[in-house]
Amino acid sequence: MFAAWIRILLRAPKSVLWLIADNEQVRENLSLQAERLGVPRSRLFFADRVGPDAYLARYQVADLFLDTLPFNAGTTASDALWAGLPLLTCVGKTFAARMAGSLLLAAELPELITYNLQEYEDKAVELAESPDRISTLKKHLAETQKSCALFDSSRFVRELERLLQKKINELPVIHKINFSTTANLDYIQPLNTPIHLDTRIKNHTRRYVIVAPPYQHNSAGIRVLYDLQKWLVRSGLDAIVCTWFQGYPVDQFSEDIVIYPEVAPGNILNAKRIIRYILNIPGKLGFGENKYAENEILIAYNKELACYTNGVILQVPSIEPFFNDLNTDKKINAFYVGKGKNTNKHPENCIEITKTFPATRHDVADLLRSVKVLYTYDDFSMISQEAKLCGCDIKLINSSGEIVEYPDLSFPTFEEFKIQLNEFIEMTRNL
Repeated sequence: MFAAWIRILLRAPKSVLWLIADNEQVRENLSLQAERLGVPRSRLFFADRVGPDAYLARYQVADLFLDTLPFNAGTTASDALWAGLPLLTCVGKTFAARMAGSLLLAAELPELITYNLQEYEDKAVELAESPDRISTLKKHLAETQKSCALFDSSRFVRELERLLQKKINELPVIHKINFSTTANLDYIQPLNTPIHLDTRIKNHTRRYVIVAPPYQHNSAGIRVLYDLQKWLVRSGLDAIVCTWFQGYPVDQFSEDIVIYPEVAPGNILNAKRIIRYILNIPGKLGFGENKYAENEILIAYNKELACYTNGVILQVPSIEPFFNDLNTDKKINAFYVGKGKNTNKHPENCIEITKTFPATRHDVADLLRSVKVLYTYDDFSMISQEAKLCGCDIKLINSSGEIVEYPDLSFPTFEEFKIQLNEFIEMTRNL
């Protein structure tokens, strides 16, 4: 680009090139290169950076803005045109090489758009030798400054509104809901419907805040956290799920009882009352630690994790009732890697179950009902119990590559869970 500018200077001997230079080395290198190509350094004028007012004022004493290629000026070009300085560009094929051309079309100056460097140089020389033409271009910019599309904000708003309205009109018609019905809607109760509770729950005033990632149906641990909130609310307690993120306003939780999963790092909500829900081996997943503060109450998800919590367990049900065996024909085998490592020890022609396949929980249940044997590399996963409920034979491929029987992970009955939940509430309600 600099070589093209030098050729323009050679063909327009009365012109000078005005450049921005942020350091002395750049100035010297460009000056030396100009001299090598036959242009004295006195025809290069370098300007330091200045404030906005002086920056715009400079444009008014120049005659022509020479654009760059392959990366056009954008905001700088718009500033120059607003200040009344004609701009010459050479367009390319990319977005960055066509920005200034778009601005010139909006400023009603298509004649300042060129399509190759030779045309660009010829046009620059022509304008350098035609002061009357430069004056005409500047007059055009001054007269159309507030009416051309480039600077007419009102027109832009109207055109945008018109396009948006056009798209709205193209949307399919949505049928209005009929609010007249004879159906019995008594089963739908408002959230403030009184719940008959015993004195213990009535006197409970603190809210439970369950810290959890965004909901994912294919993560048993996340489902458990969201289901815990449902059971606490169903028990008459105030409970919410908080999907924490960096910069979250945490002061609002100062008086709450905060429940962190073991994967959560430290005390991210600065809570005073902390329950740590151990859903997997501490420190194994996520960003969690394997040691916790002395004031934290530790609750294990199942008996396999109870060694970390002095035997305290709350095994929240998270398997839907549609995971069941309908005595369907079981003709296929499947394998699941999960948190394990795929060592390719499963038999051939197995269908792989992943985090994204099948797509929904119902689809997972439908597939498992057709699976004869599920081979899993994950020795601690809810899918094993889901497969068991659907009538599958479950095999574990351990870290040594051996295929063994999957360990029997016990699940409480609903009555046993109610006892666990009651003990949890009794333990935590007075924190």
